[in-house]
Amino acid sequence: MRREGRGGVDRPYHRYEPGFGAVLLKLAHSRNLTWTSTAKALYAVTGGRIYLSPSTIGGIGRGTVKATPELVAGLAGVLGIPTPDLAALGGIHLPDDLAPLHSRAADLATVIWETRRLTTAQLQDIELTSRHLAGRCPPSSTRPPSPTEANRNDTRPDNGGAQQPGRAGPGAAAGGPNDRPGPDGDQRADRARAQRAGPDGDQRAAPAALGHRTISAGQNRYQ
Repeated sequence: MRREGRGGVDRPYHRYEPGFGAVLLKLAHSRNLTWTSTAKALYAVTGGRIYLSPSTIGGIGRGTVKATPELVAGLAGVLGIPTPDLAALGGIHLPDDLAPLHSRAADLATVIWETRRLTTAQLQDIELTSRHLAGRCPPSSTRPPSPTEANRNDTRPDNGGAQQPGRAGPGAAAGGPNDRPGPDGDQRADRARAQRAGPDGDQRAAPAALGHRTISAGQNRYQ
């Protein structure tokens, strides 16, 4: 799958004063993680032990939220950096009884790094595929299409010339004013038939060109 940038996450509120918290958040932003996605990833790698709001994640970068050993260990799992190395960078002492991370934390960090430059639509396709492989995806007939599938549906070839509701078919353009119903259209059709009758005129078509008719026994009879 080719990589496409999503425009990055360089936003005004992602700019922090120098500090260890700013380093942690800048490392997250370099992986295209926003405050919200960082909170979700942190929740995943810690097995649900650390559940923070996006604004609290922003507070880490601004220095208003203290970087505890548990928080540093969780962010190390998100970033794919050995916990002792990241803790040493900020001068954080790690206790011996620090709870372990999720068993798949390393895999999550790899996925975050490898997908950092994918578009939103490509990420949604990956999420849909992963749910399908895990058996948690609804059947394709009941789930809404992903953005990529929607784009493919928009570019499909025509359905063999079948007329869509509200759209004129191929033969509609060939019709002329004589195809319109009503007395005027019938009279124009009669005149057209009379003109094709020949130089001497068709005795049956010529009277019809005058547009005179009577109704008898439910049928049209020309006089």
